[in-house]
Amino acid sequence: MLITKLHLLSDNLESTEEFYHQILGLNILQKSNDLLVLEVGQTVLSVHQSDLQKPQYHFAFNIPCNKIEEALAWIKGKATVLDVAPNEPIADFKNWNARAVYFLDNNENILELIARNDLRNERDDPFGPDLLLSVCEIGIVCDNVGQQSQFLIDRYQLDYFSKQPPLPTFSALGDDSGLFIIVPHSREWYPTNIRSTKNWLKVHININGREEELELHGRSSRNSKTKP
Repeated sequence: MLITKLHLLSDNLESTEEFYHQILGLNILQKSNDLLVLEVGQTVLSVHQSDLQKPQYHFAFNIPCNKIEEALAWIKGKATVLDVAPNEPIADFKNWNARAVYFLDNNENILELIARNDLRNERDDPFGPDLLLSVCEIGIVCDNVGQQSQFLIDRYQLDYFSKQPPLPTFSALGDDSGLFIIVPHSREWYPTNIRSTKNWLKVHININGREEELELHGRSSRNSKTKP
């Protein structure tokens, strides 16, 4: 599953542009007073201006599987890196055969750079914004993880991620290229004490050449200055 487009909300587009364009170095595809559209490898990331105070999300970027240490060095000078254990910024997900680094953006979204060994996507060039290959995970916050997961499985012909058995408070749908991370409202996002909240989002996915769109309404998209 490939996440081709992701739409999110922000209460400060000016600060969002500064973080993603000026600090991270992502290319701007479109810009207005109410919308910022960015290129993230194979994904188009659209951020809509909202009156909702600090709508927060968790999403992740796939990076080459041999670049986690370089990615850590790169992001350290640009954002607040989150330790996953005392003095340890790199998470080792052995069951996923992956390692990851977490950090916060200007909106206090929980972002992740994840290197998945099974993708075998090594690169030799120095780490930079061009090695953010795609948005590969988006957190979906719901009232009931099992029911939401089953709805998405039935509606979009998805499967549970083969490396992650579903749990009552956590499930993953998709594959190494793209995942929906399903959690209940008010669950702490790893590795923080920030609790999950339901906010509007829209995501476009490609599943075996089939294009699909999913839109979820949280606290209220009507609080946005524009209708996304």
